[in-house]
Amino acid sequence: MGIALAGLYAFGKSELTATPEEAEQSGEALLTARNVLAIGAHPDDLDWYAAGTLRRLSDSGARVTMVIVTDGEKGPNRIGSQNLAKTRRAEQEEAARVVGAQRLEFLNMPDRGVQRYHRRVLEKIVAVWRDVKPDAVLTFDPVWPRPPYFHLDHEGTGKIVRRYWLSLPQPRPRLFLFHTRRPNTAVDVTEVAEIKQQALAAHRSQVGDRIGRRNRGFMRADGRPFGDKLMEMYREERR
Repeated sequence: MGIALAGLYAFGKSELTATPEEAEQSGEALLTARNVLAIGAHPDDLDWYAAGTLRRLSDSGARVTMVIVTDGEKGPNRIGSQNLAKTRRAEQEEAARVVGAQRLEFLNMPDRGVQRYHRRVLEKIVAVWRDVKPDAVLTFDPVWPRPPYFHLDHEGTGKIVRRYWLSLPQPRPRLFLFHTRRPNTAVDVTEVAEIKQQALAAHRSQVGDRIGRRNRGFMRADGRPFGDKLMEMYREERR
């Protein structure tokens, strides 16, 4: 039993796979991208994991496109909305303005339906991808997702994006995977932490009044190898 628990702990442990200096250098390189495509499974996903990065990119002059795959209608409903999908769309529109995205696309797929409708999801993502022509793409890590929170839509979205990326000829856009337990890239979002808070607070139906404590804890946990800096972490796929 003890051996099994130790193995489970080792499997689930988050571990930086580059030195902190190398991870920060990779993060600075990410911030040089000029045309960025960020793909989340639900409204609020991109704001949890990448809002600081997206704002820094926008501030640097990059064109940022956010894609939301599902309507998120089966998520929490902390405000008693009569039409949660419509509410979450409006919340995401507000958050996208906060992070400075130039384009926001809703693919309008059913919540918890990414794997079931994966071919349709792929078609819709590819249509946006070909229109945007990104030089960097951000999405969920389907290979090393970070526990304890797993979601089939999250890993399903990441899997679809990663498989399509792998099918492309070189040179491909750089692919950065968030919610990962094997990060090698760190973006310093200390100076835009309050903006990230504002983006997350826009998702009232999901977070209620708990946003400050949860988000600050998440970023500080990720920032441990980086002192007092608040970091958003990614695994750059380097195949």
